[in-house]
Amino acid sequence: MANANANANANDEVQKHVATITLSKLVPSEYRMWVVQAEATLGVYDCLEIVRGNEQNPTPPINANGNLPAINAALRIRINDWNRRHALAREALLRCLQPAEMIKVYSVRENAPAIWTRLHEEYGQVLDIEYIRADMRLPTLLNNYTSK
Repeated sequence: MANANANANANDEVQKHVATITLSKLVPSEYRMWVVQAEATLGVYDCLEIVRGNEQNPTPPINANGNLPAINAALRIRINDWNRRHALAREALLRCLQPAEMIKVYSVRENAPAIWTRLHEEYGQVLDIEYIRADMRLPTLLNNYTSK
């Protein structure tokens, strides 16, 4: 049991110091499959909830005096960890894009959740529309096929 805990702790330390996360290149026509793979990879590195926008930056907002409130040691650790994971996710997302896709996220390039959302808006919704069109045509096609 002690050996298993030592291995788990060693793996945690390795993940804390990962230099980069590698996602497969985004091919727009294969967006849904890319999302499945990207979510799995980002989850392994504890970055998925950041990218989804569910894990917010723990840095407290600037107070009414225009100053950042005092940050204790525990909060500083959380902030540093979040910033590190956000930077890893952001870099991974930007590195998986071809120039044509990079242009579409350029205005939100500093924010991993915004990149993720923009890609979904650009490719996920288009695929949804195509799916709906195909689904609507299916009964007609089936009717034509069975009436022959």
